[in-house]
Amino acid sequence: MSAQNPGGLTLPQATALVAEREIVDKLRSKAFLVTTTILVLGAIAAVVIMSFLANRDSTTSVATTPDVGNVIVGVDGFDVTPFKTARRGRSFCATETSMP
Repeated sequence: MSAQNPGGLTLPQATALVAEREIVDKLRSKAFLVTTTILVLGAIAAVVIMSFLANRDSTTSVATTPDVGNVIVGVDGFDVTPFKTARRGRSFCATETSMP
């Protein structure tokens, strides 16, 4: 016994019809529109904030030995403090980053 298909639709056509109805129903939902708007505005705000923060002029203090210090002296964003030995550089970094 075969199943009757009163609408005359094939399975892919029926599936597409139901999917289209569900998508249109979701797009008309107030909650979907509000949530989508909030997410888009949040993404735009994140891009604007990150571009603002990226334009800040900041430097990173770096303690180096003389051989490495000569390599990165010309790099923007680094405040290079050369030390004769690695031990002196480590002690400098420890005092610079310690909390009072």
